Amino acid sequence: MSLMSLMSLMSLCFLFALGCAATGPRIERQISQTFPPRPPDYPIQITSGQYTDPCVEIAVVTTQAYDDRLVDDLGKAELRRIARTLGGDAVVRVTRNGVFEEEGRHKRWPFYKFGFPVEDRLSLTGIVVRFKREGNK
Repeated sequence: MSLMSLMSLMSLCFLFALGCAATGPRIERQISQTFPPRPPDYPIQITSGQYTDPCVEIAVVTTQAYDDRLVDDLGKAELRRIARTLGGDAVVRVTRNGVFEEEGRHKRWPFYKFGFPVEDRLSLTGIVVRFKREGNK
């Protein structure tokens, strides 16, 4: 395999990995401590406010982008799934974020194509917390 072919293959792999990473949720851990995951049916509370109970902030999470009609259902379900995986009890300070994505379709004009329509979508960002209680370790 020539050097040029190898460089092309590596570039394609990098772009594919970058595209995969950009479409999923983003998790920024706040502490190095890990907690055991919660069961799939564990109730995760979601609020735009802050709890007054003492808690540990585990991570700041952002969901993938959804259509504005679906963000409440699918975005909150994704936040709950991530919180359970991280061992959290709730997601606090949840906000909606505008995400602008290019669709990749061109507008047709008589002799040429141009432009990338932008789609306005929403994602949710929140902080996964674990309450400091007797039963929580």
